[in-house]
Amino acid sequence: MSEASSKVAVSEAKYRMVEKRVMVKDASFRMEGVPAVYKWEEEQVVDKLAHTIWKKGAGPIQRIDESTGEIMCLVEVPETYKTIRRKVLATPATTRRIEIPAEYKIVNVRELVEDASKAAQKFPPNTRMSRSPRRLRMHTLTGTRCIIWNTLPLPVPV
Repeated sequence: MSEASSKVAVSEAKYRMVEKRVMVKDASFRMEGVPAVYKWEEEQVVDKLAHTIWKKGAGPIQRIDESTGEIMCLVEVPETYKTIRRKVLATPATTRRIEIPAEYKIVNVRELVEDASKAAQKFPPNTRMSRSPRRLRMHTLTGTRCIIWNTLPLPVPV
């Protein structure tokens, strides 16, 4: 004869290794300065305006200077030009935004597939008398060992 009992079966959690993509660094941006662009331009400008001057002459039609007695001639001098080269702004200095994408890394991660579980199985008490199992017990009065047939329920060890 035995008392009611139960059996508990425990199964461990099941895991698997999975590759996952993990962000290492957030996406960001940086500002970069773009310098101004210049170009050279050339321009013709008037150096001296057109004018007339008196020059010494050699012919009879020309005017005679009365103070010196020289023959003078009125001559037109055309304008003179000179080329000026100067630096001109073609594109002003600006800034531009450069996008930096996020950085990712592939890592192996342990992923839970099935939780740990327990299953209890209950057994009813056994009321049948059994003569086969023997127990060696200590006799309480004499202190000697003796064999006792299990005709009573077995004590449950604590």
